[in-house]
Amino acid sequence: MLDRRIFILTLFVLAGCSGPEGDALTESYIPPNLNSLAEVDVADVAYNDQPIVIEGLVSPSSQGASVRDDDGFDVHMFSLAAWKESNGSIIEDELLVLHPVAQDHDWGPDFPAFSVHRLKLLLSKERNRSILISSETIDSSPQFQSIAQKLLQPIVVETEQLGDLILDRSLDWFDDGDLFWGHAIMVSGDVENGPDDAGIHG
Repeated sequence: MLDRRIFILTLFVLAGCSGPEGDALTESYIPPNLNSLAEVDVADVAYNDQPIVIEGLVSPSSQGASVRDDDGFDVHMFSLAAWKESNGSIIEDELLVLHPVAQDHDWGPDFPAFSVHRLKLLLSKERNRSILISSETIDSSPQFQSIAQKLLQPIVVETEQLGDLILDRSLDWFDDGDLFWGHAIMVSGDVENGPDDAGIHG
């Protein structure tokens, strides 16, 4: 099953992960009754005043949404596995993207894993969170294709007691599909001579 999934995703990446180049940016839903776009993010985060345009590769991590009934909109959330500003170098640090949507909008097909987009967004000052303003799907560059291929490779941890654990990138945990007769367990580990926050978590 894992090999088949990798094969299908590889075909998707090599096909370019996108539609025609040069389509006009599609405006994101702008929630009414907000004093500023930064209010889409309810976290205590400082944002830059001016938006920027970047290109980014959508992470295979799971996506979700926050319901804002009192405000009359929802916030779809996804991450970019890698991104870059115009004429800049690719940054391989995940960037959380908050995508405000109308409450009846189906956001599921908007940003599939490993697709590449040009996005206009408001970036947090720590450069790890953002709020989407507009976007368009673009052709993948060789650099983004290389990163996608790397993310498609399975990460396997060999253990004596649990057997081989395979990282499920959509959930960010390790699994072998049938741990301890079908019972899910937590797995954690430490890395010797590594950084303080390194380890295995599942």
